[in-house]
Amino acid sequence: MTRSVGADDSTVTDNLSRRSFLAAGGAGAATALAGCSDGEEIDAGNGADEDTDVDGDYLRMAVDSVSSLDPVIIQLDSVGEYNIYERLTDHRNGQLPAEGNLAEDWRTEDDGRIYEFDLKEGVQYHDGREMTADDVVYAWRRMAESPETRNADDLLDTFEIAHERDDDGELVPDSLAVEAVDDYTVRVELAQPFYLTLDQLANISFAVYPAGVVGDIEGYDGEMSQSEFGTENPIGSGPFQLEEWEDGSHLSIERFDEYHGEVADIDGVHWSIMDDSNARLNRALNRNLDVFTMEPSQFDPDLLEIEETDEQGREFGTYGPLDNDEMVQYQSSEVLVSYYIVFNTANVDELAVRRAIGHVIDQHELAANEFNDMYDPGYHIVPPSAFPGGEDNYWEMAESDYPYGYAESQIDEARELMEDAGYGEDDMYELSLTVYPDSIWQDFGELLASQARAAHIDIDVQEAPQSTIINQAIEGTMDAFTLWDRMDYPGPDVFHRFLHPTPEMPQFTRISAGVDSEYADEAADAWEQYLDNRGPSDAEEQARNEAFERIETANLEMVAQLPLLHERVHRFVYDWVDIDMHGAMEYQQYNTVSIDDQP
Repeated sequence: MTRSVGADDSTVTDNLSRRSFLAAGGAGAATALAGCSDGEEIDAGNGADEDTDVDGDYLRMAVDSVSSLDPVIIQLDSVGEYNIYERLTDHRNGQLPAEGNLAEDWRTEDDGRIYEFDLKEGVQYHDGREMTADDVVYAWRRMAESPETRNADDLLDTFEIAHERDDDGELVPDSLAVEAVDDYTVRVELAQPFYLTLDQLANISFAVYPAGVVGDIEGYDGEMSQSEFGTENPIGSGPFQLEEWEDGSHLSIERFDEYHGEVADIDGVHWSIMDDSNARLNRALNRNLDVFTMEPSQFDPDLLEIEETDEQGREFGTYGPLDNDEMVQYQSSEVLVSYYIVFNTANVDELAVRRAIGHVIDQHELAANEFNDMYDPGYHIVPPSAFPGGEDNYWEMAESDYPYGYAESQIDEARELMEDAGYGEDDMYELSLTVYPDSIWQDFGELLASQARAAHIDIDVQEAPQSTIINQAIEGTMDAFTLWDRMDYPGPDVFHRFLHPTPEMPQFTRISAGVDSEYADEAADAWEQYLDNRGPSDAEEQARNEAFERIETANLEMVAQLPLLHERVHRFVYDWVDIDMHGAMEYQQYNTVSIDDQP
C-alpha cells in the first residue's frame, strides 16, 4: 500500500503553566507534564495480561497510561474524558468545524469580542444536578485559578478572556470576564476578538461541571478534594460516567441513562492500561480488544486495502489476515500532530549546518520506509488540515517552495553548502542529536548521521525519554532533538507562537539570542501582523493567513524547527463492532457505537 500525499495527490517543575513551560514544545512536551496532582505519576501498568474478561456489552480498548480526570489537569484525551465531560461547543466525532453542544445558540457583539451563549435546559449531571450558567463560571475560573491547573493559558494566552492582574502580574481571583446573566445564559468578554473562539471552547479544558465540587478557588468550600474529583468521582454531563479505575490495570466508564443526548446502546467502555505495545497487540490478537492500534514496526502495508477516502481525508478499508487469521476493518485519519527536529540555534549557530541537514532529509522516504507509511511527510510545521489557505495550499507550497528538496535527499547540495562554509572531510562540523528511545527514532538518527557524514557533518546520536528531552531543552544543553506537538484547536498560532523571538521567555530554539536575526525579525514582524488580525472579518483572515505563511517561510529559512512528519491515527476494528472514525481533532464520544456478539 502506498498513500498518495502532496499537491500531486500523491522531571519538570510543577508551577509552570503549560504554554509558558513549553516555549517551543507544545502539547507534545505535555506528556512530560501529564498531570497528576502532588507531583506523582500514576503507574501505567506493564502490559501483563490479567483483566481479559469484561462482563457486559463493553467496547474494549487499550491505553498506555492514565493521569487524571480533572479538566484543569487533562491535556491529552487518553481514556475518553470527552465522554465524561462536555463543553459549550464540540467537534462532533473529532471533526471540524465546531458545533454547539451545551450551548444551543450564541450571539456576538463588538466584532466578536463578546459572546453570549444560551445554554441547553434540563441537562443533568451524573449526580442528578442540573447544569446552570454558574457551573460554567466556576469551571472556567478553576481552569484559570486552581493551584492544580495546567491549562490556564488556554484562556489567558493568544485566546484571552478579559481579566485583571495585580501589581505582581498575578491573576486577580474572580476577575475573569465570564458572567452568569441568568440560569441559562453565559456572557463572555474576550480581551480581543479571536478567530477560532468556538473551536477553542471545544477543548476538554473548557469542560463544564457542578459549581463548588472542588474548593480550590476563592468563594467555594468544596464537596470533595481535588484528588478525589480527579481520580474517583469526576462529575460531568457526558454520555458515560466513571465506573472503575484501578491503577495500572484498567479504567471503565458506564452508560449514563439520563444523558440529554443520544443514550448509548452499549453498557460502557473498558480500557486496559498497558504501556507495552507488543502486549497490547497480543491482547488484540487474542480477541480481548475490539478496537486497537499498531506501531509502525507491527504494521504490514501489504495487508492493507483502502477502499474509500472521504472528503475529510479519512480512509476506510480492510486489513489482514492477522496472525489469528481474522480480517479486520481499517480506519485512518490525519490528526493535528507534527514531528520535527528542534535546533538550539545558540549551540548550532552555523546556519549552513542546519540547512545542510534539511537538504539531507527526504521526508517522503522517511514516512514510507522508516515509518512504514503510517505517517505523512511533513514540509511545514503546521499540519495540512490547519494550514493557512487549506490542505491544497500546504502541498502546493511544499512542492514549489520547500527549499531543501521536495521528496528527495539533496546530499550534493548539502555538501556544497558545508564546503562553502569552510568544512571538509578533515574538518567536519560536530553536533549531537537527541532522539526518542524507540527503535524507529534511533534508526532515523543513525540513518541521518550516516548520510550527513557525506556532507561533512558528524552527528553524535543520543537517546532520551520525552521528560529528559524537555528538561534539557529548558536548560539549553542539547544541540538538536526530536519533538512532537499537538494542536489544541486548528489554528496555526498554536505552533507559530514558538517561532518568533520572545526575549522574556527563551524558546527551545533560542532564536531570541540574536542568531540569524534577519529571519527571526521577519518572524517577529509576521507574528505582530497576526496579533493585529485575530478577528473574524475576511480582511483579517487574509492578513492572518499571510502572516502565518511568512512565519512558516522564516522558520524554513533559519531552520529553527525542521519539519519531518505529520501523524495519522490508524485504527483496526473487529467486524462485530460498528464505530465511526474520528476526524482531525482525534477525540470522539462512544454513545453511537454498537457491538454484536463478542467472542
